[in-house]
Amino acid sequence: MIGAGRAVLEWLIAWRHLRVGDERPAWVLPALLGALYLIAVGAGLAFYAAGLDPEIEVAGAAGAELAGKMASPAARAFGLLGGGTLLAGSMLLVFALLSMAFNLLASIITMSVLLGCMAMVVVLSLMSGLEEDLRSKILDQKAHIRVSRRDGRPFADYMALADAVAAKAPVAGVSPYLEGEIMLRSGLQRQAAILTGILPDWQTRVSNLPEIMVEGDYRFLTAPEEIPEADPFAPVEKTPWRLRHLEQTRKEAASRAKTARTRHGEGSGGAG
Repeated sequence: MIGAGRAVLEWLIAWRHLRVGDERPAWVLPALLGALYLIAVGAGLAFYAAGLDPEIEVAGAAGAELAGKMASPAARAFGLLGGGTLLAGSMLLVFALLSMAFNLLASIITMSVLLGCMAMVVVLSLMSGLEEDLRSKILDQKAHIRVSRRDGRPFADYMALADAVAAKAPVAGVSPYLEGEIMLRSGLQRQAAILTGILPDWQTRVSNLPEIMVEGDYRFLTAPEEIPEADPFAPVEKTPWRLRHLEQTRKEAASRAKTARTRHGEGSGGAG
């Protein structure tokens, strides 16, 4: 009983020092109305952005998940503006509600703790998602374990070693490789790179490289004679993705020009 009474007394003392008082500050009501206004404006911008039709088509690899449509620049701009306005209105609404019950100092401290915790949660979420994405990309394209000599030199009988490692029960796949640094040079600059030599049939057991290729064909590694020769005078079949948003405009202009030519021909025929 004594402990409970002491806790109640401490809460009463804390409430006496933290409460707003008998009269609320004059700025609380305008802040509350401003927060509601910002929330309404942000929601309207978000709904407007969601209603805009996507204008840019994104073409992916054959049957890839990237195929689809991308939001237009206007939709992205209105969506970003609406999201920022909603966030600002929500923060102002929370601060106004706190100020209706607590004094200004207590409201500022509580709001600071809230924003700090929110920022930490957002950063941790982003880092966790980035870590998972990097791990999946690295482990899907390269083997989980890499075996090498202590002196860094290549194995003399690497096929026997690969067969011995593949015979172990938990091993799902083995692929020998040879890797070295090279220098690429053009007429304008030089660039360092890493050249990797693989056995294509073995490498598919430890990597998803054939599945993520966007251009070319993985079978060209084993049958280079099937690589088609490049024709410098061949027309470009696909429009670069940076210019694909202009295709619709060009189609409409061509349609208008065709309609104008058709009408001009009909008029000339009638006059004759």
